[in-house]
Amino acid sequence: MIAIQKVVECLEINKDKILNGLANVIRIILSNEAGESVDRNEIQKKIENMTSKSERLLDLYLSEDLTKEEYRKKKEEYENKIAELHSMLTDADKEHKDAYDSEAAIKDITSYINNILSGNQRDEIFYQNIVEKIVVYDRRHMDIYLRLLPYKWKVALNSALEADDLCGSIKKPTSVRRSSGILK
Repeated sequence: MIAIQKVVECLEINKDKILNGLANVIRIILSNEAGESVDRNEIQKKIENMTSKSERLLDLYLSEDLTKEEYRKKKEEYENKIAELHSMLTDADKEHKDAYDSEAAIKDITSYINNILSGNQRDEIFYQNIVEKIVVYDRRHMDIYLRLLPYKWKVALNSALEADDLCGSIKKPTSVRRSSGILK
């Protein structure tokens, strides 16, 4: 795995472009999951409007323009609508908090990928998905082929594996363009 990590570390790629593209894709996915955003000011205006209507309704009842039954029916309707609008405000606050959480998640993911691409962190699943094949010639020499890249990396160990040296030491991998017969 250390040999694969060294190969990934030697890749000459535009890491910033990859990380920005990844962050944009994650933002799109998270924004599609969030659905429509709610305008807090609009909801607040509707609540004020419904409260005002409820107060005018009381005036109408007291001036005997409405019957008691009509008053109760309309009052309940307005109270239900106000409760629904307050619920929408609470949901909007939760979505707003989730938006901050998603930005923190994006930051963590891009940091993690940056560490992998820089060779500072190992991730077995990442390596399993990026490696096409490894050809081992002997204990000291191997070729590593990465998916979708037209190069192979020749890796040579500086020293054979000793009992106290679990991974040996690795020379800097060198890349060689694949011949057209090897590409599929």
